[in-house]
Amino acid sequence: MIQTIIFDMDGTLYSSEAMILPTYQRGIRAFNKRNPHHRVPTPSLNSIIGLLGFPINEIYSTLFPTLSPDEILEIRELILTELLTAIRNKEGELFPGVVDTLNELSRRGYGMYIASNGQSLYLKAILETYDLSHLFQAIITLNYTDLCDKGDILLAYQERDRLEKTEAVMVGDRDSDMDAARKMGCSFIACQYGHGDKGETESAKIFVSSFPEIIGWIETI
Repeated sequence: MIQTIIFDMDGTLYSSEAMILPTYQRGIRAFNKRNPHHRVPTPSLNSIIGLLGFPINEIYSTLFPTLSPDEILEIRELILTELLTAIRNKEGELFPGVVDTLNELSRRGYGMYIASNGQSLYLKAILETYDLSHLFQAIITLNYTDLCDKGDILLAYQERDRLEKTEAVMVGDRDSDMDAARKMGCSFIACQYGHGDKGETESAKIFVSSFPEIIGWIETI
């Protein structure tokens, strides 16, 4: 019987698709203004969306291969500032049914967690903006830790809170979410409405096409 539900953020609970390109454009414009010897182009929307859910260092090194590590850190901070503003202005959005479904799962007594490759400030901004923080256990992220991937986050939760892998399920839209579930040894629910290509999770056993469907599946695992 499932007692613990671990959610990915981007593409599972939250969609940044509407705001992601403008925030990158503003952050890159600020970087170019500070560094006039650089004329960093803005990546395409598809290239940014295709990397959502990857570790943050991998995202920026892929999108900006000509920048030095220090320059990547600078542009990353500028873009993060724009992202946080956009989140608080609700330029992104939760997927339909997320608030009601999370509240119902909480009412039923499930322990709920976030496992994301996103930065801590980014995740906290989303949870605070939509008043969801109280529904989740304290978040562990890849920031300022020796954790390498999302699977390590799940193992860290397991160790910290003594979670039973047979009583846990990971919910996400990308192959990195499925890999994390395998690393922990827990069940997995694939979200087909998210940012990931459906082929990424085609080997999953459970699929949902909308967030509220999760409730029915949780009871059958």
